[in-house]
Amino acid sequence: MKLYFNSDYKLENNIEIKKLGVIFRPITQEEALELFYFFRNNIANASMIENVNFYMKRVKTKKFDFTKEEDRICFEKYNAWLDNLPDDLRECYWHFVLKSPHKNDFSRNKILNRLLKLNVVDIDEKVFIKIYPLDYSGYFMSRLTSFSYFMNSKELFVDSDKKPNILISNDDLALDRPNIIANLFLKDSYYKIDVDYNFLEKIAYLMNKKEIYFCFHLVSIIDALYDNVSIENNIINKVSVIERLIINGNEGIEKQFILKSGIILKTGKFKNIKDIEKQLKTIYNVRSYLVHGNEKLLFEQLKEIGDIFGVNDLSKDKYNNKKEVLISLEIFLSLFLKDILSVYITNTDFCEYLKNN
Repeated sequence: MKLYFNSDYKLENNIEIKKLGVIFRPITQEEALELFYFFRNNIANASMIENVNFYMKRVKTKKFDFTKEEDRICFEKYNAWLDNLPDDLRECYWHFVLKSPHKNDFSRNKILNRLLKLNVVDIDEKVFIKIYPLDYSGYFMSRLTSFSYFMNSKELFVDSDKKPNILISNDDLALDRPNIIANLFLKDSYYKIDVDYNFLEKIAYLMNKKEIYFCFHLVSIIDALYDNVSIENNIINKVSVIERLIINGNEGIEKQFILKSGIILKTGKFKNIKDIEKQLKTIYNVRSYLVHGNEKLLFEQLKEIGDIFGVNDLSKDKYNNKKEVLISLEIFLSLFLKDILSVYITNTDFCEYLKNN
């Protein structure tokens, strides 16, 4: 199986994750041509576009007249063509054919040049399905690539809206989401994936070095970051990710969380930050209040928690105060988590030693 994805960053060399049966690589000329012919035959047939554009122009200018045979035949052809399109191709048509400035941009070279900017993920199905179901491959790849970008960006939160691009089987050109081809021509595509290949190489190196259970563990952690729900659940999930990274056993979890997180953070970007232990302790306490439904205690400590995370102007609305304080706390937590993840991926042996001692 192959997965094509659209990115502003062109992959120059192959990146392989052997244990998962995955190879990231540039698209070939032959593959771009294959997609081009699919696009041309299914979406951008010149005579059909001419007919459709004629129909739309007549409708928009209010010149369409069912009593005229030419208009009636045009309408029937248009409807027959549109009805026979799969849902994704119909969506593609609305995005691509009707929206200027691209509706007349169907030259072979222009389309091929865009297709040649794609990157490819080869998936060895026999290897991949030993760990994950095959229908998860698209989300796995989009999350892994966007996670690599997130880790080398200034962003605090992952982009959970990005979706995988074109899935193609080995047997035939069965495109799972063919409307994505149209999105190659849109500047801010819903399907465009940001990726940092230098950081992706670090992840691949780490996965190749470690045992297979480690790969599953790391991907599960990345997955957890994309479960973007309520602020309360985000805090619970992010604390849980840190626990999975550096905490061992079921005893003294709060103490481990504060001590081991503090050690990692003070070796990274946060070595000069004051009160980091107080912030970590408060984060873990709030997580416990949320998990156990202890809202009364949380409300009683809102002012103190707000002072720790820079929220000083509390109103008379306790629910709004709770929201403001939790938002600020999550920002700090996200900063800490990102730094811990960075240290974990670049210096895993140190973090594993810290976890087990």
